[in-house]
Amino acid sequence: MTAKFTRHLTPITEGLSDLTRRITAIEEHLDQTSMRSRENETAIAALQEQVRQLEEAQEDLNNRSRRSRDRALRAPTPNAAQPRDIIIRMHYFHIKEALMRAARDTLLQIEGHQVFFYQDLAPSTLRKRRELRPLTQELTRRHIRYTWGHPFKLQVRQNNRILTLHNITEAADFAERLDLPTMVLTAELNDRRPNGRPSTRGTSPHATRALDPSGPRPPAEH
Repeated sequence: MTAKFTRHLTPITEGLSDLTRRITAIEEHLDQTSMRSRENETAIAALQEQVRQLEEAQEDLNNRSRRSRDRALRAPTPNAAQPRDIIIRMHYFHIKEALMRAARDTLLQIEGHQVFFYQDLAPSTLRKRRELRPLTQELTRRHIRYTWGHPFKLQVRQNNRILTLHNITEAADFAERLDLPTMVLTAELNDRRPNGRPSTRGTSPHATRALDPSGPRPPAEH
């Protein structure tokens, strides 16, 4: 009786042993896969940080790339009836800053036409500013002074503290710390204007764009 029972039990025991070995092998494989996945996630995060740093470096170089141009020139325009930009390269940064401050507080007219002054910035910088326009408009409405920094950042000084925002993903937390209402900010997909043509604005942090007084143009946000 015992021998007969043992004969029937032996295949079952061998089958269980085989299943145990297979399960162990699968668990080891899963552990290795999980470990490789964690290593890949770490590598991906490191690559994303490198990409972010490269993008900031590219934007910085883009903003500095026009320093070798002439001090003043007229930008070409496809439509002669539209106002033409005059790109001016200031030799000293502090003079350019003083000019921009004066332009915000003074109405300059030539032959009856108002002249506007704009920062000559990289298209990517202009895009980021446009993305944050609802936020800066709310700051202006509340008489909260803000400044733009470089590499790109928006700074607000309040109650002896400086709050800094580096990109649109930080906007919700930034607004909450300033007790601002919730607002929807939309990231733009590219640096193209609504008419589909790439932006032709310049790229030097020492440059200033003055509008040729041949027609009106709305003032830019400061």
